[in-house]
Amino acid sequence: MALKTKINNLLKEVKAAWAICIKVWKDELSYPLSVLYFILAPILWLAPFIIFGFAIAGGRYSPVLEKMTGIGDIVTYTSLGFAFLGFASAALWGTGLSLRREQWIGTLESVLVSPVSRFTIIFGQGLHSITHTGSGLVLQLVVMIVVFGIHLNLWGIFPSLIAVALTILAIQGIGFMICSIVLAVKQGWMIIDVVDTVFWVVTSTAYPITILPAFLQVVARVSPITYGVESFRGFLLYGPWQPWIWQNIVILAVLDIIYLTLGYLIYLKSEERVKKKGTVHKF
Repeated sequence: MALKTKINNLLKEVKAAWAICIKVWKDELSYPLSVLYFILAPILWLAPFIIFGFAIAGGRYSPVLEKMTGIGDIVTYTSLGFAFLGFASAALWGTGLSLRREQWIGTLESVLVSPVSRFTIIFGQGLHSITHTGSGLVLQLVVMIVVFGIHLNLWGIFPSLIAVALTILAIQGIGFMICSIVLAVKQGWMIIDVVDTVFWVVTSTAYPITILPAFLQVVARVSPITYGVESFRGFLLYGPWQPWIWQNIVILAVLDIIYLTLGYLIYLKSEERVKKKGTVHKF
């Protein structure tokens, strides 16, 4: 009976998160040009990376890149890495700014006393960013296949979703930490921007992390996006039969546990402190 109650409660939380996602979608669809921009923008953002790669390598193929990564095609390496990183970045912004959005529209106090978990509220906002940016990711991959002729391993499509899901979970943990800062200092976008920029620097999007300075390589090794993007790219290029890809998946799963646990505990402590100070209502 207790198990059935827990399952029912979990289903209610999932339903609430989906309702929040739909609510944000309805708000955004009031501005269709904005929606169209954020779907098409990833393609425009990718272009300079590819052009720069062509300029440095003198063409589409780079023997140096192939020696370091096993992939010599600049377009394939960069487009897959960029697609995944852009997706993860959007999830980070969606989660980290979730409570701030509630502050903007004046509903944060009501949200914090509602009969749903605040983590459901945070994830609901992040779910919108995931579905929104996911449409751009799919479009970007279609363009890369049609225009540049990159070849994907069909057997790796489903396993690549495992890398996406695990990375999203880790980002939720990081997002919880950022939300705790938002409660305290309100202007959380500055923190998100710093974290997001660090991810863009240390993630193997257009270059392998082995070319980074030693201290940045350390940062890259504790970033869940590093293992997410390598697994995502590996599955789509080589299929699910490479042991090193599954090793990355295991590491990513461990990082999920660490970041989700830390994020959960830090957020609860921060919320308790803010409530005691009575500053939840302050904008």
